[in-house]
Amino acid sequence: DVLLDAAYRLLPRHPAAELVLVGRRNPAGNEAFLAKHEAFLAEHPDLAGRITFAGEAADDDLQQAYADCDVFVLPSRY
Repeated sequence: DVLLDAAYRLLPRHPAAELVLVGRRNPAGNEAFLAKHEAFLAEHPDLAGRITFAGEAADDDLQQAYADCDVFVLPSRY
């Protein structure tokens, strides 16, 4: 949720940027977070195609995702 909130602020200022999230879509089981995300995208359809939930990846695909990115973020609350 914190990373997505940052993306909501940054993506409009950087038109060529996109966010690709690799891993489980909702690892904490926070349904309120998903509802907030869907509501935000409904209000900002121009950003919908720039935020992608890629899902879990096999090791080879994960390594490729790392190689494809310009910036890597590993958010953690702890």
